[in-house]
Parts: sequence; structure tokens; C-alpha cells
Amino acid sequence: MDAAINIMKTRKRKASAPEAPFPELSEEIIIKILVRLPVKSILRCRSVCKAWLATISDPTFTGAHLRHSAARWEQDPTFIITPITYDRLIPGNTQPTSFSNHISFYQWQQSSASNGAAARFLHAKDFAGEFNRQCHSAHCDGLVLAPTDTKLYLFNPATRESITLPDSERNNLRYPAKACHCAGFGLDPRTGKYKVVQAFYRCISAGFLSDVYLMGMEVFTVGGTGVWTEMMSRLPYPVLRWQTGLHVKGFMYCRLTLRSTDVLHDRELCLTACTDDKNKTVTIWTMPVDDDGGQGQWERRYSVRFQNICHPMALAGSRLLLWRGSVLYGHDLAGTSESELTTVCKLDRIRYQGRRKRKWNNLWTFNVNPYTESLVRLTAAAGEPSESRRAALLLHGEELLRMLGD
Repeated sequence: MDAAINIMKTRKRKASAPEAPFPELSEEIIIKILVRLPVKSILRCRSVCKAWLATISDPTFTGAHLRHSAARWEQDPTFIITPITYDRLIPGNTQPTSFSNHISFYQWQQSSASNGAAARFLHAKDFAGEFNRQCHSAHCDGLVLAPTDTKLYLFNPATRESITLPDSERNNLRYPAKACHCAGFGLDPRTGKYKVVQAFYRCISAGFLSDVYLMGMEVFTVGGTGVWTEMMSRLPYPVLRWQTGLHVKGFMYCRLTLRSTDVLHDRELCLTACTDDKNKTVTIWTMPVDDDGGQGQWERRYSVRFQNICHPMALAGSRLLLWRGSVLYGHDLAGTSESELTTVCKLDRIRYQGRRKRKWNNLWTFNVNPYTESLVRLTAAAGEPSESRRAALLLHGEELLRMLGD
């Protein structure tokens, strides 16, 4: 009896004893942890407390997270995949009559090729009846421009934000006879603003052998005035009507001919051409671009044994990754000068998160871009902060920079 009473008293003392306080992490450690998390986890962390919400919403934190994402990409390249499906294809025609208005994004990592991991679903949106054809997309700092034959759309697939760009008075995409489908997207390092540019026809005159095109260029600033602004009265040369411009270090490059051009590592232009039809050899030239837009000379960099032109996508260790259609290929840089390509991934065969079937119905092709997820907002300029709020954000940003110790 006495033993039972003693046990009860002991339990009572244990129950009433205060628990040891949970050790608190310093703000510096919290920030260094948060900046390394994927976007999906960071968005959930905004609900923890007001302090975390203020930290995550700060533009300085957004920039720091983007730099960490870019560093991870260098170690393990990541791609964003958009399947293009069609609604109707008349037998005997080479092109579908209309394409699906459903735009979806999946994230796939190069390391997934070895373990068979599924491409992770990011975002999807339906634009019922708004367009008939999709063009090749463009990516910059986690934002994706999706051009179509009637509209231009801008996405942040990681945060699931999207906007439809306003129609241009100079370039009416709904009037096929005079529409120019040459658009590009990138960051202006001078202002820190993301911009969409597109060419337009000033005049189309009938020439002796062919029509004469006088072209201009206009720009739309994300988070700006919300209107297109003319930036160049006249282009020195007419550009191809259907293309997506290439962005390198704040400069936009558009093709004048059908030559295949790409961007490698955000700092080099690539030109790809078949140079030996008999031996099925494809040659890739590269040209570095300086910070001020200065260009070097074209240098023959790679030769691969392949029968068709591929798009250089990334350098992963000693392997060059290339893309064509529904396949990602690898070129071993340590091999012979003209080694054959190996298949890294068949995009129509891998698993996609949220899909039970691997086979796509009415699949036409894929849009593929190197991808770095980010917290960059499409509506960052909506609602300017007050003077006191702006001062508080500036002070908080300076504190974040000190803690992150870039």
C-alpha cells in the first residue's frame, strides 16, 4: 500500500513538473535553413509566424534563394517539361488542326534518369478556346514565357502564379496576315526588372522578288505600367516570323535564318548544324557573350555522331545534354571527338506525377527548358508599400544580407 502511494506521488510530481523549454534557433540559422528549402516547402513556412512571413516575402531573401537554386542546378541540372497535345489531326495532314489549350509543367532532374523517379508535377492551367498553337517557351529565373498564336502567358510554375499579357496595338496576334510571333523573355540587369519583348511589322511592302518587311520592337515590363512600350523604331534586319528569342546577360537575340541556335549556361550562344551528311555528323559552335553585350568569335566546340540537329541544353560533369523531340541525349566529352549520342531519357516513357498512365493521348511533342525554381513574383509591383513599410523592408533586407553572408 505504501509502495503504491509512493509511485502515485512520483507520477504526480513528474506530471506537474514543467517541461524543458524547446531550444530556440537564432534568426540567422533559420534564414540559412529556409534559403535551402524547395519553393513548395517555403510557401508552407510562411504560415508559421509573422516573422517568417516577413523574411520569406523580402526581395533579398528571394534573391538569396534563387542563387542557391542556381548553385544546385550546376550540380544536378533540372528541366521543366511541358507536354504538347493536340485536339484534332485530319488523316493525311502533317500538322494538327488545333492543339490542346491545357498548359502543364513538370520538373525533371538529370539524376532521376538512374533511379527512375517520376517527373514532379508543378502547375497546370486551362485556357479553353484562347489559342490554337503553342510556340517554344522561354525560361529565366524560374519564370516561364509561354507564347501562343494569339496570346502570351507568363508563369511561375513553382509558386503557381500566372498572368496573361495584354494585347498589343502594334502586333495583333489575332490577325494572322500581319502578326509577328517573335517574342522573348529575360532579366534586364540594369533595372532588375523582368521584361517580355516582341517584334512587330511596321510595314509590309511588295518587292520585286519578295515582300519587304520593316519591323520594330516593343517591351512589356513585368510589374510595370501594364502596357507595351515601343523600344526600337526600326530593326536593321527582318527576323523570322515564328521564333522565341534567346536571352543572354540582359540581351535578346533573334534568328534571321532557320539555323538552330541555343543558349548554354546562360552565357554562351550555340549554333548547331549538320556538317557531314554521309557520316551523320552534327557540329556545335559556341560564342561567349560579355556582360556589356560584346561578342567573341564562333568556336567549334563539339562534334557528335547523329543524323539530326539537337539542341544543347546543359553541361553535366563530363557529359553534354542535348534535346530533340521527345528524347534527351548525352554526349560523353571524355570520349572520342565524334562519339555517338546515348539516350538519357525518353520523355514519353518516364513517369509523371499524378498520371496513372505513362502513355499520353494525342501527344505531339514536348517543350523542354533548363529550369531553376524560384520565389520571383509576377505581381511584385502590385500595390507599392508606404514610406514606413519601404524603410522597414530596406532595413530588413540589409540585415538578411549580413546574415546570409554571401
